[in-house]
Amino acid sequence: MYPNLLKRKRAALEKAGFTKTDSKFTDGLVNMTNETILNVANEILKILNHREWALIVLHEETFNEYQHRILTRVDAEKDKEELQALEVKNKLLKSCHEINERLKQYYRDLYSDDISLISENDKRLKRYSPEAISKR
Repeated sequence: MYPNLLKRKRAALEKAGFTKTDSKFTDGLVNMTNETILNVANEILKILNHREWALIVLHEETFNEYQHRILTRVDAEKDKEELQALEVKNKLLKSCHEINERLKQYYRDLYSDDISLISENDKRLKRYSPEAISKR
């Protein structure tokens, strides 16, 4: 519906009944700055047990953070720590991707490359995908 993540978040908040008077709370949701919201999002991603979806969420959030940072004027001295933090985050995302690829291989090894077993496991996991949950 909305290819832009920020627009999707705003549309979801509107659909959930939040108004502009709730902006302090909703800004924490949209910008992922509220510690409670971060913890809830993390727990939801764990429950969903869908690594690809988790990677999509992580990459979209990091992309938005990078975009905001790129559009902000850089002060070499003042911003050094923040730029290092973004670099660390990028390395963590790459590690997440590598772990996901290794896990896929481990599952293939576990199921001896039996396509029907792998497919059955994928179906089990996809019952908890955002798409499947939204259809309930």
